[in-house]
Amino acid sequence: MYLELVCCLLRSAARRRAAFFYDFGLFFAEICCKSSHSTNSTTVKIFLLRHAKAQPGFPDSDRRLEPEGSKHAAKLGAFLKNNPRFLPEKLWCSPLTRAQETAAVFTQSWGGSIGSPNEVEQLEPEIDPAPLVEMLSFERHDTLIVGHNPNLETLASLLISGERARSRVRLKTCCLICLQWNPLPNFGHFGPCELLWMLDPRVI
Repeated sequence: MYLELVCCLLRSAARRRAAFFYDFGLFFAEICCKSSHSTNSTTVKIFLLRHAKAQPGFPDSDRRLEPEGSKHAAKLGAFLKNNPRFLPEKLWCSPLTRAQETAAVFTQSWGGSIGSPNEVEQLEPEIDPAPLVEMLSFERHDTLIVGHNPNLETLASLLISGERARSRVRLKTCCLICLQWNPLPNFGHFGPCELLWMLDPRVI
């Protein structure tokens, strides 16, 4: 009697374990499937460029670049000219003047073919950049993003680590970082991107 009871309990436990691993396998497969269908290709690159040095003034939205800022933007663009590692096809830009001017000077000096700027409200200073992560997950083209701190640094951390302040990425004015979209089924332990390189016009 006792032996039959023990055998029954063991069979019940084995069935529960089998059901658990079956359900876990389905859950894992669902995550991988969603990742492959709702996110972009692993070859897509995201370039984050902080605006160049701007003049002080008011209102903040109308501040223009200083001569030094324009020089840095032009120098960075010229450095990347004809570089196969930098071929963005889309441009997302903050609507603020200093970001627009940075994008214009930089892309003109770079000389590559890129679409018209897409003004993105979430790139304004102090606006939460978290929605941009989902927007980027559906992007199929290399994208240049021109914006401001602190939200560009926050966006970089979200893309690399999955958390707002887990990755300490410092973006000085006119610094550019290159990220590659390469999501992993990691249950939130990492962000969807990996950092490839960073450029500062002061050291090139």
